[in-house]
Amino acid sequence: MNILIITPRIPFPPYRGDKLKIFNITKILSRNNNVTILTFKRNRRQQSEINELKELGLKVVAVRLSLTESLIRAFAAVFSNIPFQVAWYYSAKMGKMVRKFSHENDIIYYHLIRSAQYLMKDDNLSALNVLDFTDAVSLYLTRLVAAEENFIKKFFIKIEKKRIAAYEKIADKFDTLFICSNVDKKFLVDSGLKVNIELLNNGIEVSRFSPDDIPYEINRIIFTGNMPYYPNTDAAIYFARQIFPLIEKEMPDAKFFIVGQKPPLRIRNLKRDKIIITGFVPDLKSEYLQSTVNVAPMRFGAGTLNKIIEAIALG
Repeated sequence: MNILIITPRIPFPPYRGDKLKIFNITKILSRNNNVTILTFKRNRRQQSEINELKELGLKVVAVRLSLTESLIRAFAAVFSNIPFQVAWYYSAKMGKMVRKFSHENDIIYYHLIRSAQYLMKDDNLSALNVLDFTDAVSLYLTRLVAAEENFIKKFFIKIEKKRIAAYEKIADKFDTLFICSNVDKKFLVDSGLKVNIELLNNGIEVSRFSPDDIPYEINRIIFTGNMPYYPNTDAAIYFARQIFPLIEKEMPDAKFFIVGQKPPLRIRNLKRDKIIITGFVPDLKSEYLQSTVNVAPMRFGAGTLNKIIEAIALG
């Protein structure tokens, strides 16, 4: 079959989160199908990421979308009911590319709610339209509102939550909606979605995350994740400030390792002799196996956490 995958971010490098998932889905589908990735490119530097995908035998078409264009669209969204994260990825050029490729494919796979705006509805179009929310964004924002203590941030999150809750109804225009957990599915069904919802569970590469009997540090605690992702930032700070000091009182030799790419300044400021910030590591499995405890003190979010699946798989 011919499959078109529309995704807002180049799925490379495949480290954590949405990039990792769509990268692996694309690899698997490409074994027996003709797959084209249609995505955005922010700058010329990202061409190397596209080239990496092409070297793996994947077909990639990138539409240029500058940061300035996204900022303008987000500002314009203030005067509409469009969610800001959807407006951030609006592009007339992308719409034209979707129209160009739609009639050449049997399945069009729209990755994340931000891609749903490019849905092609044409009486002459026979392609199956599949939307992958992965997480229920409205559930994530509901939890975030409850956890956020800053009044100004809470105000704007409430606005986005209201917009997202209304916008998620766009899923009813698709043939099938994918979601990664039963909790998220139930939340969307209870919100009134009528579309056929199927579970597409998050998974891991078993060959990569198979247990090995290697020496580990008895007092080593690890937290992993894509650090710019706000729930991960919050969880790391929460654990470092509220929980780890209590552990240190009982176990003075305990160490807390925060492992993940691009840690923001708030994370880097946590660094001290017992709190280690690694940044990106090439071998995440080794970091897990050197530790005794993996923690995931997430106070909000949605979906299924890869860090939990990975730790369980490694024993």
